[in-house]
Amino acid sequence: MHRVRKEKMFAESQILHEADQRKVAGHAQQGLSHDRNVEGGKQVILHSCVRPHKPVAKAILQTCSPSTIVGGKALGPGCCEVLVNEVLDRKAPLIRPFGTMNTMADTLGFSIAWIRENIRHDTTAGMVAPNQPSPGQR
Repeated sequence: MHRVRKEKMFAESQILHEADQRKVAGHAQQGLSHDRNVEGGKQVILHSCVRPHKPVAKAILQTCSPSTIVGGKALGPGCCEVLVNEVLDRKAPLIRPFGTMNTMADTLGFSIAWIRENIRHDTTAGMVAPNQPSPGQR
């Protein structure tokens, strides 16, 4: 039952995200300004909201638009939507639990809201491990 609920929330999140993407594309074609974060798509590290602020997940920044709906609520000022692609601390609590998602362990592959000041750019993204060939040099 929990899996079905997660899949439904993910599908709804994707539908809202696709609608937002179409809206942004339409505004861009018309030469209108929009509030979509220009840094969307960057790899980031999420730091815990409780001290000590340690890394709890790696994610892809989606948007920091206050009007974006995540988990049934608008982000509001100070939060961003991120797509979690690696969990570092499974027990870390979410700032906005929703549905069956209460800890970071529940979020892999899903978009969640996270406090902007606890998001850091991942400076290791795209780096090659020592003694490993770079992409395209195999």
